[in-house]
Amino acid sequence: MKKVIYPRKIIRGIINLPGDKSISHRAIILGAIANGETKIKNFLFSKTCTTTLNCLKDLGAEIKINAGDILINGKGLFGLKESKKILNAGTSGTTLRLLLGLLAAQKFKSRITCEGSLKNRPMERVLLPLKEMGAKIKCDSNNIFEITPSEIFGMKYKMPIASAQVKSSILLASLYLKDHEVEITEKKLTRDHTENMINYFGGNIIFNEDKTKILSSSGENLTGQEIIIPGDISSAAFFIVLALLIPDSHLILKNILVNPRRMGLIKILRQMGAKIFVKNSYEIYDGELVADIEIFYSKINGIEISGQTVVDMIDEIPVFVVVCLFANGISVIKNAEELRVKESDRIMSVVENFNKLGANIKECEDGMIIENKFDFKPVKSIGHKDHRIAMSLVILFLVTGNKLILEDAECIDDSMPDFFDYLETFF
Repeated sequence: MKKVIYPRKIIRGIINLPGDKSISHRAIILGAIANGETKIKNFLFSKTCTTTLNCLKDLGAEIKINAGDILINGKGLFGLKESKKILNAGTSGTTLRLLLGLLAAQKFKSRITCEGSLKNRPMERVLLPLKEMGAKIKCDSNNIFEITPSEIFGMKYKMPIASAQVKSSILLASLYLKDHEVEITEKKLTRDHTENMINYFGGNIIFNEDKTKILSSSGENLTGQEIIIPGDISSAAFFIVLALLIPDSHLILKNILVNPRRMGLIKILRQMGAKIFVKNSYEIYDGELVADIEIFYSKINGIEISGQTVVDMIDEIPVFVVVCLFANGISVIKNAEELRVKESDRIMSVVENFNKLGANIKECEDGMIIENKFDFKPVKSIGHKDHRIAMSLVILFLVTGNKLILEDAECIDDSMPDFFDYLETFF
């Protein structure tokens, strides 16, 4: 799909964004294995979330869509059934990794496959801890994962990398423990949506004081809940950057997820001089906060980011680079090697695509060095199959006031199918 994007001179308005992608995935998974009815409002009907939904339907989950709401009639931990066909996670890493943990503990055999770039993304990071718990999983040359019924045991596991998907896969498998527990230790904290939601559904996740250790046991008491999913902070990032960089802009984003582990971009932009205000904060359940975010056009300065900060804004780094191009001084990103194993090698993709347009970005093994020298070079069209790179390119063109013909625009459906509708109508 080809999309033409025309420049905008000012960004003003108040908008509500679609539901958070991470929470949408987890809500339907836990609703499918809880006891009783789960009702989900503001579910994100993106390509990846719909993939998870369809896989759960193939596993026998009773899921209905009513006026945009999701209704799930959960039958408990062992209420799912063997699929009559091979499950397909498509290009969704969240779907594949989380379902591997869920399926590892079932009493039936499962097969699940994937497509596109996901075939080349690292899966051993998920398979190794699951196998340590007793899971019987093998993957053939056609990228079909076969899971054979097995008993799941507890373990103590130190996360070698910062990955919420790996952690979530382990936690989902741990819900099927009988007389054991799983203890997970994190060097760097990752987003904790799975832990928070398991407890909201009645599970038993315990943290130490600084949340570096997580203890999980049986999920036999999971009970269906009602969830109103807040706006996606990762999608909000693109509109935040637009309002921040286009003169005289003023934007309010309503009811956005402001979980502490997702606020890295906001914190860094403020340190750079951004006029961003978080207002009217409230808790939807333990650990998950929602608020309005107000943004004013601002003059900003370069910065260096690394460590925990990078983990807390890993999905927003491509659009953060757009900000750095217009900041005073040089900006540096370190410890971001995880970007190389996303839907694309996002370090290489950002450097190649942005430099092609006139940026001056140096690629490093674990990040980038971004100069604030941007001499725009017009191109007839540009394309990329990674949704976050594609959306970042759109924002860059809008900020520079240039027309863009974007090839492969359908990849944006992975996280925000109505992205262009918002660009056309919200201001």
